[in-house]
Amino acid sequence: MGSTNVADFAYIQFFNTSASDIYNGSSAVLPNDVFPNEDIGWETTDEINIGLDFRLLNSRIYGNVDVYNRKTDGALVTTPIPLELGSGTYYSNFIDVSNKGVEVSLGGDIIQTQDFNWSVNANWAVNRNKLDKFKGASVNEHQLDYFVEGEPVGTIKGYKVKEIIQSQDVIDDLNAASPTGVYDQPVTGVGDYLFEDTNGDGRITSADRTVIGDVEPDFFGGFSTNFSYKNFSVSAIFQYSVGAEALWDGIPTGVFNTLGSNKYQEYALNTWTPDNPDARYAKAVYFDPASNSRISDRYLYDTSYLRLKSLQISYAFEPNTLKKLGIDQARLTLSGNNLATWTKWPGVDPETFSERRNITSQTNNEDPYPLSKSFSLGVELQF
Repeated sequence: MGSTNVADFAYIQFFNTSASDIYNGSSAVLPNDVFPNEDIGWETTDEINIGLDFRLLNSRIYGNVDVYNRKTDGALVTTPIPLELGSGTYYSNFIDVSNKGVEVSLGGDIIQTQDFNWSVNANWAVNRNKLDKFKGASVNEHQLDYFVEGEPVGTIKGYKVKEIIQSQDVIDDLNAASPTGVYDQPVTGVGDYLFEDTNGDGRITSADRTVIGDVEPDFFGGFSTNFSYKNFSVSAIFQYSVGAEALWDGIPTGVFNTLGSNKYQEYALNTWTPDNPDARYAKAVYFDPASNSRISDRYLYDTSYLRLKSLQISYAFEPNTLKKLGIDQARLTLSGNNLATWTKWPGVDPETFSERRNITSQTNNEDPYPLSKSFSLGVELQF
């Protein structure tokens, strides 16, 4: 079977022109940013799905349960390639991946009377994704940060920070014990991160990067409620996600402290100084000579949230009143979307990821643009 996550003909390199590309006075023909793949093939999926639908108490309570185990061989995904090839996009049958999960929905008509009605619906889902193996691919260790065999696709690798160095004696002792005489960077000192030596070789290298998080939530879902009293009715929809993580892209980028660039308040007010030794972030130094900007768990945040996705309030006018105006029915409706989000995510929106939209770019939240709130007022008339 195919994949709806891959656009048609995404494996072929096309050519295009633009007004900004001129050659010998005419528009030039240029290849697009796709590296072609003549060996691409269909991905295949084997799936076991067991479901149960139920209704109880004369259908006052209803719901369903689905359990699935899905294994995909040769999944079509954007694949890391050497940058020297000149293209930024390459699709191939890159990985074998499996998904196991449970989805549960439950609803009920809690109250049903002549004047008052109240119903509730909720759904809950958990999915466990795992990259089983690569399909003969050979890419370097830095490109593999988000593809780790045995881990979910979208795993985040980086350094673990033990603490911020408060005394020069700490780093001096580590330098003395290092086989190279330098534990981390030559300039690492007070106010810089003390990264964890995960492989125990006495120095900090790229081999000390380890899994620090992933974009897969522990569980997610939503719930809605509807109630009406005589002529009034209210409906609301909530959605939630719990346990996923992402890197807040603007913070490690801002750690370079280039002159003139704006800084997030979260970073600017939480860097180490002698008067602020318990800060979250290392000291701010021009162009980051100690490489504190390396991806680490200090830039990793929980993206759990609860969002009021929509709210609608309506009122139906009394028919007796409307007849005097020559109207059979009239309803006034006020609705709003994206009204509130409860989260500990320090950025603009915990649900907004990179504008590149593939699964690995979900590891970075670039805060490209916040969700906009919208309100609408509607009048329905029937004559």
